[in-house]
Amino acid sequence: MLEKQDPTRIQRLFNAHVESSLLQAAIKLKLLEPLLKQPLTPEALAEIHGYDLQGVTVILRGLDSLGLVSRNSQNEYQLSDKYRGAFDPEHDAFSGPAAAEASQFWDAAAEIKEAQFESLICLALDRQDQKKTATNGVIELLWGYAWTASLMALAELGILEAAERPYHRSDLMARSSIPASTLNTLLTVGQRCGVLHIIADEIALTEAANVAFGKGTVKNHIHWIGQRLLLDRRHFWHSLGQLMSCVSSGEPASKHSSPGENDAFRRTFITVNQPLRPLLQQVSDKVALALKAQKRPFHILEIGAGIGNWGMALANAHADSRVTAVDTEGALAETQRIVAHAYLSERYTWQPGNIMTYPYEAVQYDLVVLNEVMHTIPPTHLPNWLTQVTKAVKPGGLLLIADMMLDNNYAGPPRHLLAGVKLFVSGGGQLLSMDDHSLRLQQVGLSPIHMSRLPTTDLIIARNS
Repeated sequence: MLEKQDPTRIQRLFNAHVESSLLQAAIKLKLLEPLLKQPLTPEALAEIHGYDLQGVTVILRGLDSLGLVSRNSQNEYQLSDKYRGAFDPEHDAFSGPAAAEASQFWDAAAEIKEAQFESLICLALDRQDQKKTATNGVIELLWGYAWTASLMALAELGILEAAERPYHRSDLMARSSIPASTLNTLLTVGQRCGVLHIIADEIALTEAANVAFGKGTVKNHIHWIGQRLLLDRRHFWHSLGQLMSCVSSGEPASKHSSPGENDAFRRTFITVNQPLRPLLQQVSDKVALALKAQKRPFHILEIGAGIGNWGMALANAHADSRVTAVDTEGALAETQRIVAHAYLSERYTWQPGNIMTYPYEAVQYDLVVLNEVMHTIPPTHLPNWLTQVTKAVKPGGLLLIADMMLDNNYAGPPRHLLAGVKLFVSGGGQLLSMDDHSLRLQQVGLSPIHMSRLPTTDLIIARNS
């Protein structure tokens, strides 16, 4: 993974800690050892070990995206021949000891001022430099979280932003609040990851890093990616470190993704991602035009108002359209500021609260928008919740779902599968495929009329026929 100045490989570093957590958990839980004998379904594996089914499924799908296992048409998973030795306790290449070693530094990696932080990074570099083996890819994955931790530390210290232009090492040392040895170690990782270019003590971001961070697409892209990394560390790092116990118990480590208990996270998420709003708005505006929202006024219910792009796109399309926006209190305060800046406040009614207990039957709407909220609903609650939401859709009206959706073979997109790990440990729901969504909509009396992947989200539109 190191020493490659490739935007795609650099982007993968943003989720290397998720990859590490699911692989460490799989090995330490001995989850994959039964697959040495035969392919098995997630249900069979969960029953063998007495583990939580959702947790087992999340790990298997994540490992599938990394090429460590594969899934057949019977929903059975089997080990990749290349990596069988890594999961076999009787094999010389068994990765159990490596997983134990890598995982013991997890908490130290969350904070740059931890005494063990520098030792962790140095140890990870050493493990990467060891002689290559047939299962070296597994070792790289187990230690990958050290690179994400390093990027987070570089963001926290302001080095990523400072390096947008050439910056001398001595200037960096003068303003640094950490030991020089720790700083030099971080710079070494940044260089080996292809993020930093260092020549004669002049430090700058590589062009590959600029592209990976969103240059040309996101305003203030370096500041934005730094804030995204720190948001991830604050809300998910420690929870990911508890993945093994979550799979064993079926209980999340936090509630950051749980409806009704995620106000702080949602508010911060909206604030951090406002630089994405022009891109999100552009996509939403095109969908509004495709819905012919400019031809007649719409009465819109927006569940999970967030950055507000869907409601504003529809409100802008027709002067008489009205939006009722529902989100947590803190999140909705951010949405209100965004809408006010667009001079659309008079078109809005604000309903702060829990989307799980909102009275959907009270009013019917021409269009109900579920904006990135389906994936937060626990699987046991989703059928009944969707039934309640459907009551808000007028006969002939539309339901629009904008959310992460898996491929129908559950093998991708990889970023969604890794997001599913975060959801599991933080009290969220389970990601569904497009076909899964379509089936659930039909079960509550809605007819899907459009499904597509957009640049910013996945989309399903259904009619209440």
